[in-house]
Amino acid sequence: MADITMCTGYRCNMKETCYRYRATVNEYRQSYFSEAPHKDKVDEDNNTICDEYWMVDKLGGYKSGITVDSPDLEKP
Repeated sequence: MADITMCTGYRCNMKETCYRYRATVNEYRQSYFSEAPHKDKVDEDNNTICDEYWMVDKLGGYKSGITVDSPDLEKP
């Protein structure tokens, strides 16, 4: 159950990888953004730009913001 402000994913092409869209809804009480937080902004590849994006990583955890490859995160 998520104790976060969730997103409906309206007009967002990144929703399938976003925790705010994919998290389990609290059946008793759940807050949602009143408007889409991305304001219909997209980058040159037509990916949604959203300050509230929370990436679901491949191991089932969550990372805040858009992630990129980093030399700090080298595999063992």
